[in-house]
Amino acid sequence: MKLTTQSQIIHKIRTLPLESSFYYILGLLNSEKDAWQYWDMLQAVKLRESVWLRSRGGSKTDDAAQLAVGLGLRYGNGGWYTGEGGQLEEARLRLADYSPWVESVNERRALLCTGDRILFGNYSGKRGLRGPRNKWIISDEEGEIFTDRKILKGYEGALGTTSTYPHAIKLHMGTPKIGSKLQENSERFPTFSRDPSYCHWVNVEQYAHMPQWWKDNELYNKWTAPGGGVFSPITQFNFPTNFDKVTQGVDFNGSTNNNIGVRIGWIGYDTYILKEDTFQYKLDDSLLQQYCNQFPTNVESGGWNTTFAPNLIGVSKSQFTKEKNQLGLKEQIITDMNKGNIYCLPSLTPKTYKHICAAVWSKDRTVEVNDLHYLAAGLHARMVAQWGQGQVFKGGFN
Repeated sequence: MKLTTQSQIIHKIRTLPLESSFYYILGLLNSEKDAWQYWDMLQAVKLRESVWLRSRGGSKTDDAAQLAVGLGLRYGNGGWYTGEGGQLEEARLRLADYSPWVESVNERRALLCTGDRILFGNYSGKRGLRGPRNKWIISDEEGEIFTDRKILKGYEGALGTTSTYPHAIKLHMGTPKIGSKLQENSERFPTFSRDPSYCHWVNVEQYAHMPQWWKDNELYNKWTAPGGGVFSPITQFNFPTNFDKVTQGVDFNGSTNNNIGVRIGWIGYDTYILKEDTFQYKLDDSLLQQYCNQFPTNVESGGWNTTFAPNLIGVSKSQFTKEKNQLGLKEQIITDMNKGNIYCLPSLTPKTYKHICAAVWSKDRTVEVNDLHYLAAGLHARMVAQWGQGQVFKGGFN
């Protein structure tokens, strides 16, 4: 019997087996795509959590919009979140094309014919983090999410909207950048990477004038560092049996009440990241002192640290300052580190690895490490190795 009412159609969508329901919905949307696009959409539903990497112009947002309508019709309320407002506007435009299944679209949400909704939210604000819980989410522009606390809080809040549904569906998307949340998720979940060999409609020649790193990143989904990475590619390693030196650095982080310790080994100019530790402020001060007693250690000093940081004994210190005449010390250490290789195991020191990858040059060729505390601790460790234990340094790390 031909289905004549929306209620009958929605009943069929929600009672058919998953794959049959999926293709039935795409038929309702008059979808015309390549087989691999349907495959990616179906896997996003079957796997429950996955990652899409797409070439620029590779139909990512349109495919995600069709998927969002399907998820909404079959499962109910969902959310579409991003770190970039422009991407949300594009999502709204795409969803508005799918009437009558999408009844209305505004800045806040898209309303489906079932009465369910798709909330829109920006990680840098609070939008989308309130209201009904989500049974599915699309998380876009994750390649722009690094260590900014406000954005991370928004990101974690958005993912938290699915916490009451153990089988919630989550799709992560974005441009691949080293050290981002997208990279972290790509290492954890099945990833579907589609370059121009799949997206045959992408005109690669129109980007011939762009630098190679841009083409590698935007067209071919290769992982690159945003703004120009500070460090050369990191090499994973097996532990050597001996080092020329083993030193440690400590970065005090009053904002989270944690002190960070990183231990490195040296062979010539090569740096080996051996250990990372976190010590609770005040509660673990005696443990931190024991840690500093094990190997030559350089710690942060000056400013807040002079008044509130633990008074550690037997360590060298570098002053925390932003005075113009002190700029360049971090950059000098980084330049020296890049004369050799950096060896690191993400499974052994995951936070240090992430912070090293996330470090970028600013326009004035300085390096900000405000939120990269494990990197800062590693640079302190390098100061000991560079100049020897016991010397007090002026200048230091941002």
